[in-house]
Amino acid sequence: MDFKSQVQIDNGAVFLNGGEFADVHTINGVSVSCIWDEDLSTERQKGQSNMGVYQDLPVLFLALSDLPARPRIRERMDIDGQIYEVVNVAVADGIAEISLKGNRS
Repeated sequence: MDFKSQVQIDNGAVFLNGGEFADVHTINGVSVSCIWDEDLSTERQKGQSNMGVYQDLPVLFLALSDLPARPRIRERMDIDGQIYEVVNVAVADGIAEISLKGNRS
């Protein structure tokens, strides 16, 4: 087995494992094991002005194969009953990093 194959196995067996890092969230009506990170976007936004607008800027990590299609920028996603807009999508070794934007209520 080569290194890339082992990384893909580890992604599902460790990082996206509910007993390790991941939780189950409902994304557009589908239950998906994923990692919901609100701290990463906070770090990335430091020093930027938000002009008094309060927004949630979470980052979602999941196996791209768990979604019916790759999310597109500006697409709306219903995650656990809250609507978010896709800001960016990056994929590496089958894991999607989806940056989201949602309004705080």
